[in-house]
Amino acid sequence: LREKQHVECLAGKIIEVKSSHELIGLISSTSLLLVDIYTTWCIPCRWMASALERLSDELLGIGFRIAKADAEKVDVERVMDELRLEPIRGVPTLLIFKDGKEVGRVVGALPKPEFPEELRRRILEVIEKSEK
Repeated sequence: LREKQHVECLAGKIIEVKSSHELIGLISSTSLLLVDIYTTWCIPCRWMASALERLSDELLGIGFRIAKADAEKVDVERVMDELRLEPIRGVPTLLIFKDGKEVGRVVGALPKPEFPEELRRRILEVIEKSEK
């Protein structure tokens, strides 16, 4: 029961993208966006998801929207081709967009306790660099 309530709570914070068309629309219409590209069978993808959950309130508070796209359901290659972005070479991949342009990405995740803080730092560094 507790797990179900937790998932329902996250549903309001993290958008589950259902199609490549939806992902393209979200990228082009959102000023700050994180897109977690994952698969359900990938263990490091679960670590990335956990880190994003822990950071979600802070990231939402500074204007980010957070989306998840299952690479087995969403044609991510089509999205990358259509937006002329570098292909996704592995999961998990976290794409960081500002005003519809990719400004950074984080590939891979680590199972260590400090990973959420490291991820937070990397996201904020990317945004800082993109503002210069």
